[in-house]
Amino acid sequence: MLSTALRELRYHPGRYMATLIAVAIAIGFMSAASVVTATESTAMTRQGLLPYGKADLVVEIKYPKDISQQLSNAQTDDLVSAVTAVSGVSVVTPVYTASAAMQGPSGSAKLNLTGALPEQLRGNALQSGSWPTGSREIAISSATAKELGVTVGATLKSALDNNEWTVTGITNDPKSLFGAAAYVINSYFVADLQAGDSVYTTYAVKLDNTSASSATATKSAVNAAIDKVDDTLNPHIDTFDEFFAAASKTITGNVDALKYVLWVFAAIAVVVGMITIANTFTILLAGRRRQIGLLRAIGADGSQIRRSVLMEAMFVGLAGAAVAIGLAVALASAVGLYTGSIHWGVTLPWRDLALAVGMGLIMTVAAAFLPSARSTAIAPMEALRPVDSVVFQRRVSTFRALTCLLLLAAGGALVWVSFQVGNIALPIALLAASLITFGVLFAAPLFVPALMRIVGAVVGRFGMVPRLAVANSLRNPARSAATASALMLAVGLVFTLQIGSASMRETVLDKIAATMPIDIAVTAAPSRGLVSVPEAAKAKLEKVDGVSQAAALSCSKVDVSVSGHTEETSICGYSSAAASAVASGPQTIPAGELWVPVRSKDFPEGSQVSLTGASGQSITLTAHESYLADNDRWFVSPEAVAQLGAVVNGAMVLLRVPDHSQALDVYNGLASIISEFDLAASGGLMGSAQLEQILQIVTSVLTGLLAVAVLVALVGVGNTLTLSVIERTRESALLRALGLQRRSLKAMLAVEALLVVVVGAAVGLAAGVFFGWLGTNAMTQTVSADVSLTAAFAVDWKLTLGLLGVLAAAALLASLIPGQRAAKAN
Repeated sequence: MLSTALRELRYHPGRYMATLIAVAIAIGFMSAASVVTATESTAMTRQGLLPYGKADLVVEIKYPKDISQQLSNAQTDDLVSAVTAVSGVSVVTPVYTASAAMQGPSGSAKLNLTGALPEQLRGNALQSGSWPTGSREIAISSATAKELGVTVGATLKSALDNNEWTVTGITNDPKSLFGAAAYVINSYFVADLQAGDSVYTTYAVKLDNTSASSATATKSAVNAAIDKVDDTLNPHIDTFDEFFAAASKTITGNVDALKYVLWVFAAIAVVVGMITIANTFTILLAGRRRQIGLLRAIGADGSQIRRSVLMEAMFVGLAGAAVAIGLAVALASAVGLYTGSIHWGVTLPWRDLALAVGMGLIMTVAAAFLPSARSTAIAPMEALRPVDSVVFQRRVSTFRALTCLLLLAAGGALVWVSFQVGNIALPIALLAASLITFGVLFAAPLFVPALMRIVGAVVGRFGMVPRLAVANSLRNPARSAATASALMLAVGLVFTLQIGSASMRETVLDKIAATMPIDIAVTAAPSRGLVSVPEAAKAKLEKVDGVSQAAALSCSKVDVSVSGHTEETSICGYSSAAASAVASGPQTIPAGELWVPVRSKDFPEGSQVSLTGASGQSITLTAHESYLADNDRWFVSPEAVAQLGAVVNGAMVLLRVPDHSQALDVYNGLASIISEFDLAASGGLMGSAQLEQILQIVTSVLTGLLAVAVLVALVGVGNTLTLSVIERTRESALLRALGLQRRSLKAMLAVEALLVVVVGAAVGLAAGVFFGWLGTNAMTQTVSADVSLTAAFAVDWKLTLGLLGVLAAAALLASLIPGQRAAKAN
């Protein structure tokens, strides 16, 4: 039957195109995750080991407690001299590394500083200029020089200490998003870095040409030489390949974790793909009923037919996996061009790719198994019967209905349990959602035809062409249910993510609004002390879009007694003008009260607090706990501030932002003003803006990842229509003969696609609303032990309606090719 399978693939390749695309997308996702992360991991490791140049051996000093420490200058000199004297050693140098931020004329960059290596060890070269030889001299890569807008002889300013550095050379080191390489003299690390700065010292050893090939044998001699210097140093010596392998595991741990996260989404795409492929093979074999009947008539038994179909699936799976690997390499190359990792080449993780190829085979063969098993039931007499799609309808079994009811009941019971168990609600809610999902998908043949009839009853009122489309979509309910179920799964996951993130955003924003009533508090940067916010800055702050009110407060430095000692803090006078810029604050603060943070350990509610101003004047106030105050600001009446003296007028400016949905825009508007006047900003809106930014990034990334599953499901819609058109070639020709125009025939198929998408999207939306609400409640219960949260339900209508619009457009697009084919019927 191998020749039969190959002939089918050779003479009818178009029938398998949708299956090939589904495999390529699903497996391409998995392959791309592996190839991209492996390529970036290799680049990160090689970038991190640039300071070691062409070293053959790497020496790390491990003290008895196994803590890497920096040797003294004398110990370093003795160790270098001892190792250099070993036979076969060409050069030895300590390798110092640290990080620094440098500012240039056109921007700033984080630099990975390392000591300039001796010539024999250098793995890079200068493009222009010279290596640094003096203090405050630096060599940088050409990519960094372009980013900072400097050339040889220009100066850079250190963000750490504001010192100026002179660029003496431009190197050919590759561009990297993980920190750019830069070179300084070794004395910088020994003498100039402040205590506590991160400096990690190892030693790079270069062997001569005759010894480099036997680096492993030289390790014992180097170890003995170090022991003679100090037998407590406990050196750890690796060949460069061994050091690279160990560093790769350390440096790339998080990248590998990312790969496994991406594989979870790839698994979702594979499940959706299997539903699509199973539906495709069901329709393919239905269209070949007469051919299979003829094979049975000339002696082929059921097992031979089944093997032939599975061979077809295997070859399609192999072809799809090959396309997937090609797509993965192309994507890794594109990402590498952006990150700079392409300098080190594309890394192919063969075990992962072999797994991806295996998954491609398994998903296609497994998805085709049930349709192939059904094909063995076709009798030889089928060769004499005309094709009638009604024959392929199957009655829904009682077993399916009972199984679905059990799954839904178990899932519903776990939903109830998740509301009762507190901090373990999340895993129980996930299990409940999984059971309900399986129940809904397995029950698709039960309810999808009914939903399509309901939608069809509305659509059919718009003319004869929509009525034909509704009748055609209901002709094979099992096929429509299988196609819609793939959409339900993919779309439901996207809606769950979007609604869940919107609900968690609303929940946290409600908490921020309740516990941080001040939207924005602007003061001078802490390094400047208690000074006034300039009037020019205040004028600009008031004009930021989204800011409705601004109020300036007068503040003073005072001494307060805490647990037997005195600490300095700031107090600000709160007036009715300040109240206009606060969301839920009092109109005034009584003269005898000091408003302190809630749950203040040193100043509980009602305690007496003594404050001493700069003039020596002391007053005693009663502590009142309020969310208005925090550790950086306490509030009193304006009269109390004046009484304590040393008042700084306008030391704090409060800004009111009524609409927190504008948090990110307001935050961006404030950023340039804060930087220009060297100010600091705090308050509830800062937290809201950060939350908005994080959720936007996470939601966008995860929606993009899940879009792969949606794409696979939409491929299934197009495939269903294409094969349906093949089945209905004579019917399409008859409709044309009766006067139906080509555009009407295309419109009919477009309506069929929209019907399937509408039903699948509707069920997916309903599931997303339910699971989003369930997940939000479970999350709030899980964190309520530390932070008391009340779940709030919300829908991001822009994202939700946008996705529905994309689905409708994709459905119309999926109907174009089948529509063109149907319109060609003579």
